[in-house]
Amino acid sequence: MLNMHTTELIITVLTFFIAYIVSVTFAGSFRAWVADKMGDDTAASLGFLTLNPLAHIDTIGLLFLFLFYFGWGRYVPINHFNIQDPYRRIKVAAAYFSDTFIYLFSAFIGITGLIITVGPRMLFIAQQMLSCRNLSHFFLVTHCPTFSSLTLTLSFIVIAFVYLNVILGVLTFIMNSFQLGMFIVMDRSTEYREPNFYLVILLPMVLIFLFSEPLRIWAIQFIAAASFAISRAVGLA
Repeated sequence: MLNMHTTELIITVLTFFIAYIVSVTFAGSFRAWVADKMGDDTAASLGFLTLNPLAHIDTIGLLFLFLFYFGWGRYVPINHFNIQDPYRRIKVAAAYFSDTFIYLFSAFIGITGLIITVGPRMLFIAQQMLSCRNLSHFFLVTHCPTFSSLTLTLSFIVIAFVYLNVILGVLTFIMNSFQLGMFIVMDRSTEYREPNFYLVILLPMVLIFLFSEPLRIWAIQFIAAASFAISRAVGLA
């Protein structure tokens, strides 16, 4: 028979897995769609223009999700040489930052939905839960005894969804900013026409891991600030 700790662990892992699947699937397919609309069909031809989660799950990212409750999807490539004028640089920027936009937009949708349906108190409790690293369904049950089991379960899924989307939104913003900078350099000089994989992919990842804890704290503060602003906007604070 499973004890309480094991049950909580299973619930938490499954919750973050559901949030992960939804997040990376929509973000990956949206990035491929935007790139295709901007003139680059690279991602679409590689099978990323789909809502099939299997096309967007990254093995290492999924492993990190199970270990640290944070993971990323497969990298959706963009060949900016396929994107042409007019407004070429704007189109390239739109393609690069499309996944950042959808991550942060999804987080706002999740925050707004949770505030309207459950109330801002749930997000304040979620902030405490994330701050003390107590990512468990039991934490919500303890602090919200008046809510139904279904409400708490759905709230926990949304909280995991919001937290993961904010983290991925910031992560992709760092990576996409670096890649856009590399594009501008390569676009101005033929000497740098060959994209460098290690600079474009690995260097931003190293910087992200070096500052992983500030990134986590920033995400919590972002969620708190956004929830307060939305609560005031809808007249609940």
